Amino acid sequence: MASAVGATRRIRGHNTSSVGQPRIRLRVALHAGELHDDPQGWAGTDLIAACRLVNGDPVYRQLRTNPWADLVLVVSEQIYHGVVEHGYRDIDPADYQPVEVSVKEFHARAWLQLVSSGLPEQLPVLPYHETARHSTDPELSGNGWVNSGDAGRSTR
Repeated sequence: MASAVGATRRIRGHNTSSVGQPRIRLRVALHAGELHDDPQGWAGTDLIAACRLVNGDPVYRQLRTNPWADLVLVVSEQIYHGVVEHGYRDIDPADYQPVEVSVKEFHARAWLQLVSSGLPEQLPVLPYHETARHSTDPELSGNGWVNSGDAGRSTR
């Protein structure tokens, strides 16, 4: 989660200093488990779980309803109960909200944290572009996220 803080600082620097440029907005999933390297790349049910978490409608909905947000962090129930709820390294459990994620055959409770460059009224309105759409939710069209692609092998 410290990496998310560092990434957020770099994104914040870009988003506040690049007036007229597309904003960077990230979706990050954090889960733990076993992976294996097969001839087609990394594989395993835990990788699929992380991909499903980051591609869940609750994550996209947060970006759509909070256009000032720079990053949405979604953590699995395992990470929430093992790390977040204990407040390690100044993590505040109150910053996370529970959500239900359903993508394809995957259904799980997860926890979201929304990270921003500041209060909505403090941020300049910057243009951003939609380059990909991973959700079947019709309310999400035209929301302006920038998608840099999913890590690992496609599980679709």
